Amino acid sequence: MNGKITLITLALTAFLDSVGFGIIIPILPYYSLQLGATPIEYSLLTVTYSIAQLVFSPYISRLSDIRGRKNILTLGIGSEVVGYLIIGLSPYFYLLLLARFITGALTSNLPVILSYATELGKDNSRNIGIISGTFGVGFVAGPVIGGVLSPLGYRNTFLIVAGLAFLNLILVYLLVSNDNKKIAMRQASLKEIFRMSSSFFTLTLIIALSFAVLQGTLAFYGRYFYNWGPSQIGLVLGLVGIVQAVAQFLLVYRIIGKAGERIATTIGLSITFIAYILLSFPSNQILAYVSLVLLAMGNGIAQNSILTLLSKTLPPGSRSGGFGFAQSSTALGSLIGFPLGNTMFQVLSPNSEYFLCSALSILSIVYFHSIYANIVVKNREGDKPITR
Repeated sequence: MNGKITLITLALTAFLDSVGFGIIIPILPYYSLQLGATPIEYSLLTVTYSIAQLVFSPYISRLSDIRGRKNILTLGIGSEVVGYLIIGLSPYFYLLLLARFITGALTSNLPVILSYATELGKDNSRNIGIISGTFGVGFVAGPVIGGVLSPLGYRNTFLIVAGLAFLNLILVYLLVSNDNKKIAMRQASLKEIFRMSSSFFTLTLIIALSFAVLQGTLAFYGRYFYNWGPSQIGLVLGLVGIVQAVAQFLLVYRIIGKAGERIATTIGLSITFIAYILLSFPSNQILAYVSLVLLAMGNGIAQNSILTLLSKTLPPGSRSGGFGFAQSSTALGSLIGFPLGNTMFQVLSPNSEYFLCSALSILSIVYFHSIYANIVVKNREGDKPITR
């Protein structure tokens, strides 16, 4: 199979994976309540999934460097099939916690797909943009599809999602080529991979923390200042997802090609800072929409540029582990950011959390430039094969 067909297959796999995840977002809260859960108990589903990702994602992603990308991708999608079936057939809420833990612990599909995509050619930024953009489009489409399917019944919807994941599993099994050839270099340990990617872990954590604050408080912020309801929030989140996906598809690799990853990352983080500052001073809805569009664009540019740098820093046999640590840091950011943002909204002021996001954006720019020289050194060293 040539590289182009493999990339298309990986992009479709990422799309189906994110669609399945997105479909359950608008349904899971109501389904949990139907099974007798309280709102606090429902929140445990998100916490359980995030903790499982935080702890296990680097290990599962690392296995793909050793056992082959296809094998671990099959494991991850298979765990989604099992998890969605448990949710759809479960008579008890606490079995949902088990299902979310299994899925969170065994699923590192995006890091594995990204790692595979970086090995298909020299243009890492373009391949990463295609995968990230496709994943983003699926994540936007998922909740819409979930809303359309909900009249069929919550259980039936989860069974449909399980079927979608099973279709994805067949797609990977039939169309994704085996890549479990032995790499002619020493396999770095997980500890060594973390040392090589620790700067990216910290940088991604800062960015993910600020974005999680936004995600957790946007509905309350919009309702307080602009009287937004669920339809407006859905429209805004859809707009953010589309703009970010377009930036990842069409914009990032062009900026990187002309100016390099350092300038592209700085541009993305700077646009994000401007967006958070604008949100900190609410005045009218149009400005709020502009701010969120800027945020989506800046986040998309920064995210892909950082992932491209990470792929160049790590040798091919260690990239999945590095991407796994990036996913782990995103999960940690969500665990901290959601309760932190909501606490600031309730205790301090309805826009105080966006001053925090602005400060975190400045911190991310300063931190990135402080580590860039070290990243370049690691990149040069990483290009050399590590022999036994």
